[in-house]
Amino acid sequence: MSLNFYRFRVIDKLLYWGIFAIITMPSLVSAQIRTDETLGAENSIVTPNIEINGILSDRIDGGAIRGSNLFHSFSDLNVAEGHGVYFSNPAGISNIISRVTGGNSSSILGKLGALGHANLFLINPNGIIFGPQASLDLGGSFVATTANAIEFNGQGLFSASEPNIPPLLTVNPSAFIFNRLRPSPISLNSAQEPVGVRYDEIYGETSIFGLQVPNGKSLMLLGGDVNLNNSQINALDGGRVELGGVAEAGIVGLSINGNSFSLNFPSNLALADVSLVQGSRVYTSGDRGGSIQVTGNNIRIIDGSSLAAETFGEQSGENITITARENLEIVGNPPYGIINNPSISILTYGNGNGGNVIIDTKKLLVKDGAQISNTSAGGGNGGQLVIHALESVEIRGITDGIFSGLTGGAVLAGKGGDINITTKNLTIQDGGQITVQSLGASNSNNISDAVATGDSGNVSIEASTSVLISDLGTGITSSTDGVGNAGNITINTGTLTIQKGGLITVSSDNNGTGKAGNLIINAAQVVNLMGTDSILAATGDGLRPAGSLTIKTGNLNVSDGAQVTVNNTKGQAGNLNIYADNLFLDRGFLTAETAETGIDGANINLQLSNLLKMQNESLISAQATGGANGGNVTLNSPLLAVLLPTGPNGSDIIAKAEAGNGGNILINSQGIFGITEGKAIARNRTNDIDASSEFGAPGRVLINNTIDPNQGTVTLPEEVVDPNTLVAQNACKRGTASQLTQTGRGGLPPTISENLNSQAIAVGLIDPAPSSVSQAENQAIASENLPLAQNQIAPAQGWIFNQKGEVMLVAYDPTMTSSQRVKVNPLGCVVP
Repeated sequence: MSLNFYRFRVIDKLLYWGIFAIITMPSLVSAQIRTDETLGAENSIVTPNIEINGILSDRIDGGAIRGSNLFHSFSDLNVAEGHGVYFSNPAGISNIISRVTGGNSSSILGKLGALGHANLFLINPNGIIFGPQASLDLGGSFVATTANAIEFNGQGLFSASEPNIPPLLTVNPSAFIFNRLRPSPISLNSAQEPVGVRYDEIYGETSIFGLQVPNGKSLMLLGGDVNLNNSQINALDGGRVELGGVAEAGIVGLSINGNSFSLNFPSNLALADVSLVQGSRVYTSGDRGGSIQVTGNNIRIIDGSSLAAETFGEQSGENITITARENLEIVGNPPYGIINNPSISILTYGNGNGGNVIIDTKKLLVKDGAQISNTSAGGGNGGQLVIHALESVEIRGITDGIFSGLTGGAVLAGKGGDINITTKNLTIQDGGQITVQSLGASNSNNISDAVATGDSGNVSIEASTSVLISDLGTGITSSTDGVGNAGNITINTGTLTIQKGGLITVSSDNNGTGKAGNLIINAAQVVNLMGTDSILAATGDGLRPAGSLTIKTGNLNVSDGAQVTVNNTKGQAGNLNIYADNLFLDRGFLTAETAETGIDGANINLQLSNLLKMQNESLISAQATGGANGGNVTLNSPLLAVLLPTGPNGSDIIAKAEAGNGGNILINSQGIFGITEGKAIARNRTNDIDASSEFGAPGRVLINNTIDPNQGTVTLPEEVVDPNTLVAQNACKRGTASQLTQTGRGGLPPTISENLNSQAIAVGLIDPAPSSVSQAENQAIASENLPLAQNQIAPAQGWIFNQKGEVMLVAYDPTMTSSQRVKVNPLGCVVP
């Protein structure tokens, strides 16, 4: 941007603050400091216009001393721009506590200080404003609050709403009392360097502007809404900054541990909002990095604003802790050409370990180039990045080539910090990233002749409902390009969706010898991987083995050119393990590829409870290139169904090799449909199972069909009728032969060699039909004398019970009353 642009922004700011000064000038001129006479003989004494530390100032003496506490009371307390206000610090005083009892807010536009090492408390329930030239000159910690009173551990209160002479308040302050339904705000306005490119980006060191306390001390702002606008707050070398907003009447606890002050917010207390806008910055650094804590209902860190803690020495750093009851919004896109640093960052340069970034909120949004970072750039280990978002985490957007995201890294010997996320729904899109990495030497970090030996951290995601990764350049990655190893990525969720070029990868690059991490995905319901360039991968480009990839889910859907892959171009690739109920490949690819000569190929292990379905030129490949041996493919699935090819190539399962030996393919399935063993040749329009090698020995294809295809069929005897039972020599006998016909499915076994089984129909016994004639009557037969054949065999016409209760077959119908007991044979068919 042009110089005229920066000049315009500076003029714009000067005009703004000139108007602000004109509006506020009358009240400031008429009453900078005014005592309220509430302390009686111990009233404060103001001596104006004396030079203190090189600036024309007002000195405040007197006050009420109680033990190590000194109390002051004013109806108005303001500090004019270019002017100073200093409190005297008698011997033995640890805390200087000032209240404002009038109805006006306090405007701190110049320098506020104390002439000693005491802590300074400023209480004004009507609000506190820090202007663009506001600064602190203290030997101790500083607290500004719009609470109504301060409690002293059961000894009593020092109240600005009900002013009185303080009782025997000899102990440290222990709590802040808010009586108003809506406490007044605290605001900081433009208390930092001029707009434009940051000082540290030009000179390579951090610029210090705005409010600052001495090294190791605390700076605390506690009010209603707390707003930082183009402002900076600093607490160096183990110092602490805490910002907190209260939205209703209540009590906030205060703990004082040496030089460290910390607040305790009850869980049932309504919180107000905290905002850092227009490039505001809260910064702690030193041999021992300081701590930062921000507590509010909605917290916004936007327009390139940041929280940063850096450690340079041997001591361990402190934490950055953010608690947002509702929403935490972190937005990059810095204004006015300010070069943006990571929005929330802990950076460890020395041998001391870095602190942790801890975020607790309902919804977290990181967008437009904002980043949350925890990096080790020295011998010390990086801290943890821990996010607990009750409902959602959303990461999206790129600004000026800077991605939005969460990062952790190791640049030298220290181990990079882990990233741990717990939420219901995680969404990463539009170029957002979560990444951990072990880096090589980097001139940008003033590191020369150095190699990264530290391992990168791990990424652990617990998203109970869903994880969505969408769009090119968007994803979750763990990598190494140094000696250090890459970390693992573990995702536990209900549904994982990767689409439109999103990715999750663990990798090792060709610049280093570090080992890649493993990728582990547990999705209770489904994993959906859709679209070209959408990838789940464990890859390597170095001599060390690449990591493995394991997926456990209900259904795995890979479609429209998406890939699930493990590979290594120079060393051993990891294994691909999938445990699912169903696996659907619709132009989807599962690959495990190795390229290095003499290296065994990677393996694919598919354990499915129901079905593997392939279509539209899908591929399962453990192929090896160069001199590497092909990997092995193991498939256990009740059903394998491959649809007919719709394009020039079919859907294939291969474990091929070029110069090495082919791999082995083992398939255990109850039913295999649409695919057979054969060479997978380009454009052959067939579905093939191929374990061949172009120049080496082929592998083996073993298919175990655990179900007999003939199970359930009826085995018929080779000879339907025994020829010895046929009456073949006498046509008359054949004509009078009896017949027995089986119909239906029951009554007889399916074959003559089997017993009845559970499929045969059981027929119960029936009672014989009643007969009206118990015995046949004697009848005379009028006929010629005909000889009766002896030993004549007649077919049964019915059955009766004999006297023993046995069933007997008879050659007549027992239900007829006419005589049937004489059977006349046809002529020429008498049995001898």
